Amino acid sequence: MKTAVLILCVTLAGLLSVWGVEAFILAEPEPEVETKAETAPSERFPIVTRIELPRDYGFFIGDEIPLTVIIEASPDVVLDLVNLPRTGEQHGQLEIRDFKLTSTVGADRTTTYQAAYRMQYFGIAPFTLPFEPLEILYAARQDRDEVANAYHYKSLFTQSVSINISRIGPYRPTPALEPKGPLHDQRTAFFWIPIIGGALCMVAAFGGWGWEYWQVWKQGSGAEADTLTAAERTLERLRRSEATPAPSADSHAPDVSHLGAIVRAYLQDACGVSAYTLTPSELAARLEAPQQVQDVVGLLQRCETLKYQPDETSEAGEHFLWEEAVTLFEQLD
Repeated sequence: MKTAVLILCVTLAGLLSVWGVEAFILAEPEPEVETKAETAPSERFPIVTRIELPRDYGFFIGDEIPLTVIIEASPDVVLDLVNLPRTGEQHGQLEIRDFKLTSTVGADRTTTYQAAYRMQYFGIAPFTLPFEPLEILYAARQDRDEVANAYHYKSLFTQSVSINISRIGPYRPTPALEPKGPLHDQRTAFFWIPIIGGALCMVAAFGGWGWEYWQVWKQGSGAEADTLTAAERTLERLRRSEATPAPSADSHAPDVSHLGAIVRAYLQDACGVSAYTLTPSELAARLEAPQQVQDVVGLLQRCETLKYQPDETSEAGEHFLWEEAVTLFEQLD
């Protein structure tokens, strides 16, 4: 029994050895045959664009975001960059604050354009703010239409860039932009000049009407007369009467009578007596007044005497009485 088991083990060991040798022979790699693949030279696209951004994170609302668009064009390509956003324009949700375009020509005659942007964002803070693709127009030099004198342009869009905007402010205050100041628009002068002129005309019109109404009201209510004394009112009546011509050229009595009526009105107003019903002698007896009032009574006495004198002898005396009356009431004023 032991011998049979031993023979079986030896047989199995021999079979396993033969199987391992065959596996090793089959697993040996075949010798490599060196082949040279013929590769065709790759053609370069006439335009290559890329966007350079110092960082796409750490920006807050109102921060200036610098971004540069680089365009490399081969010598046989014509570009039209009219669709690039300029200063003051809006590109997507970003406001362009500054734009500078420069170009350089390399040793291989490749022209490199650099569009440097400074942008700002004001709005609700998003997690990600996209810088939308830019449209670039290009054309080959052989695509020129000689009849229309123009190129047949094709469009190429740049890649989109994501900018991360923070919802909170920085721990340290960021330097604010310098204020640009108000814009001076000269067209406002054409707006304010008519308004100011119309306002002045209205003030002048309403002021004139108000002054005229005030004068009429004072004359109608007697407010101005109340501020004058009896002597001032009498003096004003004498001056108006001097400027008025005599109603009759062949008679002096009306002028003398009018002068006497003015003097009697003064005595009645200033002294409170019934001057129209009393004679000059009766007035002198009743009035115990200063000398100036007695002079007025004397003037009234001479007026009464002059009324009954002949015309040829009283004309000079009449003018003298008017002058004397004016002088006397100027002293009383």
